[in-house]
Amino acid sequence: MNEDKPLYQIEDDEDFLLDNGNRQIVSEDTTQAGDRFYVDEEELPMAYGQPSDENEDDEEEDKIQTDFPYLLLLKVMFGPVEGWKELKRAKLSPDRMAGICFLPVTLIAALSCLASRYYTLGAGMVEHVIEVVVTFVSFFFGYFLLPLIAQPFLGDKGRAALASPFGRNAMMISFVTLAIFKILDNLLPSFEPVIVFLPLWTIYMIHRLVPVMKIPKERWASTTILLSILVIGLPSAWTWLFSIMLP
Repeated sequence: MNEDKPLYQIEDDEDFLLDNGNRQIVSEDTTQAGDRFYVDEEELPMAYGQPSDENEDDEEEDKIQTDFPYLLLLKVMFGPVEGWKELKRAKLSPDRMAGICFLPVTLIAALSCLASRYYTLGAGMVEHVIEVVVTFVSFFFGYFLLPLIAQPFLGDKGRAALASPFGRNAMMISFVTLAIFKILDNLLPSFEPVIVFLPLWTIYMIHRLVPVMKIPKERWASTTILLSILVIGLPSAWTWLFSIMLP
């Protein structure tokens, strides 16, 4: 009997048993009967409904690959239909999107204005620095002002979708695409006749975004027009306003 054995021998010689969800210890010569069955010690995590370490590592790796902001940005830009869905499934926090993608890209777009000093005659360093500040502030204020202007024109579902983490991330990605086009325009001025039409792709991205935001179908067109005007118009409006206020 097990009572005659030391505890360390019992642990070495015996298996764990699941009995009505409770873990018990039985001797090796016990056979399966009723709802009793043997479970190998290595399989215990799966038996209790817990994923194994290997599955956890795979899930963590997939999460890292899918919630990287720049990877999501590329997916949205080159495949808006599936890209927006991927962004929604990623459950990415707006703070992470802003810190890793939105703020750095808009800052690079602002600094790219300095490149114009090499092909713009008669403009001093002060004018270029002002342009840098105005460009960054225009994107920054544009993002924060957009929900305040859009909310009165959206229904309950539209306001909820725009205020959700997915909606905020989607607006940041939309502004980031404009910042990328701004960088191309500053670095490649000879291609300006082509680059000037690139914001049309941002409008198409917003058109594909609206259904993913669960906006009622009858409001798809009006919401697309509203968001497109605000995303493209707000940075331009701020730039114009600052150009009047600053020397």
